[in-house]
Amino acid sequence: MSQTLTISDDLYSRLQAAARQRGLTNVEQLLETWPNADADLARFETLVRQWKEETSHHSNIGKRALHPAYQEIIGMGHAAVPLLLAELRREPDDWFWALHAITGADPVPAENRGDLRSMVQAWLAWGSRLGYMA
Repeated sequence: MSQTLTISDDLYSRLQAAARQRGLTNVEQLLETWPNADADLARFETLVRQWKEETSHHSNIGKRALHPAYQEIIGMGHAAVPLLLAELRREPDDWFWALHAITGADPVPAENRGDLRSMVQAWLAWGSRLGYMA
């Protein structure tokens, strides 16, 4: 049985942008990935908790970013980007390396490097602009 959902042109445009950012060709492909959203979220939350527990004593982001849980988050690819941005919004931490590794983007101006609050704001603004966040 087929169902029809009516959405606004604005929402459809945002979904198209989100699909493109994830390397998909259309909204239908994006919608097909949604059944995995719960599994991705659960996996992501487990990896975040593991990473934080096992690296909280390290101050060197290089060591923290090489942790297997962090690397597995990077391995989730574009599916992790909205989750990382939500995590940055909820509890700022060193997710910038992962975001850059996945997206290739670097929205933080040179003068704001090292300023956690400014770096978070730059990434959140970037994510909002590109449709990763509502």
